[in-house]
Amino acid sequence: MSRLRTEEEKAAILNECLRLEKEGGDILGYLWSQDYVTPRATWCNYQREWLGRKPYQYTDGKPKKKGEKKMGKPVNTKEDRQRRLDELIERVNKGMGIRAALADMGYSGKSAGQQYRQLRNFAKENDPIAYAALPESIGGDIVPVTSLADAMQNCQDAADEFFGKCEEMGLKTEVPEEPKICQPVVYEDMIVREVEGLFGRYRRSDIGGKVYIDFEPFDTMDVMSFTVEQWRSFREEQVKAAAILGVEL
Repeated sequence: MSRLRTEEEKAAILNECLRLEKEGGDILGYLWSQDYVTPRATWCNYQREWLGRKPYQYTDGKPKKKGEKKMGKPVNTKEDRQRRLDELIERVNKGMGIRAALADMGYSGKSAGQQYRQLRNFAKENDPIAYAALPESIGGDIVPVTSLADAMQNCQDAADEFFGKCEEMGLKTEVPEEPKICQPVVYEDMIVREVEGLFGRYRRSDIGGKVYIDFEPFDTMDVMSFTVEQWRSFREEQVKAAAILGVEL
């Protein structure tokens, strides 16, 4: 079982991890030998808290095969994608079409379409203002957007126009009730099993027919791991305890 360690002990463990990382060794195996029950989460915490790395700079801690590159400069990082998105929007704001803007950035043919899809998906997750301005396809019309309010208004205008036409045609426009989420999100054929919030990371694990949710707070090296039913009981207990203490959650 993982135990609380002194700063000196943590520093010694980190130094050994860095040595293993440089040599392509098994960091996760080493942390396991040091009684860390979640070595992957521990290594991520060390990289974030002690080395100041961003998530896209993390190494996985697994041993490297002979001839495999140990650690290199990350490619296609979030900063790289944001820079390219900004360059695209800058050209668009100057009057260029999407295809012409991408060509000016050095992308043409199939690479232009691929790059546009990547940047638009990135904008959808990270830059709603830019996303609202970008058409669905590389040859679509550009919507001028200068603020988030403009983006929201454009979406509302499009929705009003759509529902108005549906009513004119006698079509029902009731919005169906959103389905209940009962499985992890699947994004581009890949299952999302970990998300990051304000206080830490949440990770789903399916073990022995049970669903576990692991909570990894940012400010400690420990991980809280309960089944779904245990988390529900924990939440009920929190509400009850807070009420006894005179606080309503």
